[in-house]
Amino acid sequence: MRLLAVCEGHMRETDNPAAYVFLPVLPDAAPETGNMMKVYGSEICIDCREFKRIMAERGFEVDYVDITENTANLRAFLQLRDHEAAFDAIKTRGGIGIPAFVKEDGEVTLDLNTALGWIGQEPVEETPVCDTCK
Repeated sequence: MRLLAVCEGHMRETDNPAAYVFLPVLPDAAPETGNMMKVYGSEICIDCREFKRIMAERGFEVDYVDITENTANLRAFLQLRDHEAAFDAIKTRGGIGIPAFVKEDGEVTLDLNTALGWIGQEPVEETPVCDTCK
């Protein structure tokens, strides 16, 4: 069993039982695996609701930020949107740009399948579009 040694005010992980106080290192105390991403969205957005449905169906988690929940969340999203080139095309068309997916390294995409790939998820199948809807 790995232990966390507390000795003279310093903590370190050790296998040596000679330290003064020991606390078990629990498995969930391990560092993140690097598969987390932040998603900016809103409950009033159909694409965001679809993403949340996929997330629930597949059983994975993200750091989901609802931009309509409070002004701090909206401010954080607008800061990203105003300075990130990934939003340029959508802003030109008058769109908002949600859901917006932000990888841990700061890379941003508006593409669901790209974002799913970042966290090891399979892409969603494209729904065929009829001739009338094209």
